[in-house]
Amino acid sequence: MKLGLISKVKTIFESGGYEVGIFTGCFDVAARKERTILAKVLSNIDSFLFEHSESLKTVSGYLDANPVLIGERTRKEKLERGVVYERFGIPAFNTETLFDIVHRNVFPKVFRDRGGFYTEIDPQLLREARKRKGFTQQELADVLGVSKKTVYQHERKKCRMILELASKLERILDAKVSSPEIFKTFHKEKGPETSMERFVEKYLRRMGFATGFVRHSPFDAVVKSEFMIFSEIEERPSRLKYRLKSFTNFLELMEKPGVVISEKRIETDVPVIERKRLGKMTGDELLELITG
Repeated sequence: MKLGLISKVKTIFESGGYEVGIFTGCFDVAARKERTILAKVLSNIDSFLFEHSESLKTVSGYLDANPVLIGERTRKEKLERGVVYERFGIPAFNTETLFDIVHRNVFPKVFRDRGGFYTEIDPQLLREARKRKGFTQQELADVLGVSKKTVYQHERKKCRMILELASKLERILDAKVSSPEIFKTFHKEKGPETSMERFVEKYLRRMGFATGFVRHSPFDAVVKSEFMIFSEIEERPSRLKYRLKSFTNFLELMEKPGVVISEKRIETDVPVIERKRLGKMTGDELLELITG
């Protein structure tokens, strides 16, 4: 069932002009066009693991990508078209909603939460519409049936409002004031955990590279400088070979240079640096090796 759903997601992206790759771990589909989308695909979105959500946020943050969760249902209900369901802060929706976004440029305006259905109010649009109608914050609050504090908060920063109340607000103001943000960006940092990762971070830092580490992904570390470098840090060569195909496919999709850092030499088209050699290299030598 999951494989069929992944195939459907892949087809939607490809038919929309995206370059697509299939992977395993914290995301199943990577799609790249004007934006990069990393999608975890699960029939039941409630089965999404917290550790995968954290890894997905970290990976997407390093790549300036948008993480999403694509599914069909929760434990209690089927996902509705045009509605966003969040899990651990990551937007989740069904394939019909994904199709609308990719092929019709139609973005969902409704969020589903425990309390019901919500939308997001744009503070600037609300403030401008209120002033055009000649309302003070208190007058608008009285007509809307809420406190002045509620109006003030929604004019101060983007936040959610119950859908029914938001619809009433737009009727009163005779203006569109909702503006939901579906795609999110995250900026989470992850440090090294294994002795190999600590060794690599130590020497890359000496070279002047800021290094971040990820889990459940085709790569294990990313370095941001003048160049983006993906590093496959693996102490077990047999496991490295198994993951190498996924790693090289990801590099090709993202059009980024990469390097394999290993305890022992391995034959591959991707540049390989043995651990003992890394400690003797300069930053310029490393970049020259990676970029050719």
